[in-house]
Amino acid sequence: MVKMYVTVAAVLSLGMLAQFFAPVSAEFTENYVMKNRRLLRDLLINHDPSIVPLAAAGEPLNMTLTLFLVDILEVDIDRNQVEFLFYVYKEFIDHTLVWDPSPERYGLDSVRMRREDIWNPDVHFSDDIGSVSHQPEQSEIVDVKHDGTIKLLDKRRVRTLCQVYALSDRHAAICEVKLAPSSHDRSLLWLNEPTETTANAMLYSSASKYQLIEIRARKDTLHFAQSSYEEMVFTITFGRITPPEENN
Repeated sequence: MVKMYVTVAAVLSLGMLAQFFAPVSAEFTENYVMKNRRLLRDLLINHDPSIVPLAAAGEPLNMTLTLFLVDILEVDIDRNQVEFLFYVYKEFIDHTLVWDPSPERYGLDSVRMRREDIWNPDVHFSDDIGSVSHQPEQSEIVDVKHDGTIKLLDKRRVRTLCQVYALSDRHAAICEVKLAPSSHDRSLLWLNEPTETTANAMLYSSASKYQLIEIRARKDTLHFAQSSYEEMVFTITFGRITPPEENN
């Protein structure tokens, strides 16, 4: 790995490095700040973050809901409880935050906004038993693309009931974790169908006490008398990591 970095560095010319590290002019900075201020003023003048940003045709908003499993923190076999650490990823298009990025108009492809100034779909873990007192960790600043694309990432600790009494060196545990919008039915919000990246293990800790075998996702639709809503169901299969001395 070190040799590769040295090779890449050797290829770069001094001129390229000088250009890369060249100081930003005061004029450029002033123009950039003015563009951002003008764009934010125009976007937020009539924007209400409490209203679901439906498309002009009145169709429900489509949201991608992805769960990144970071770690399995604790397994309580006696109580059949498991505590997970997740990153919850939400992506959607706010049709009220769209602008022309051309140099003749705003000249910006994206802008940074305060989270409190945008509509933020609240989601909850349906089976969270609430025994972990922990507020979600999240950035207060959000990048918004010119086409209205917004991507949000929240860190959450969740404790849920799970049949883990049979967890051993030879038997795995299977847990279902349900994630759903808190207050929006299908007339306002649809969840996109899961893909290969919807249930993601790329951030799973290599130092975890438990071996992640598989994580899968599906979308369920729940129907009630007056409404229906959708939820994502993540099935997590994991096993114990046997210490080396127990293998002998």
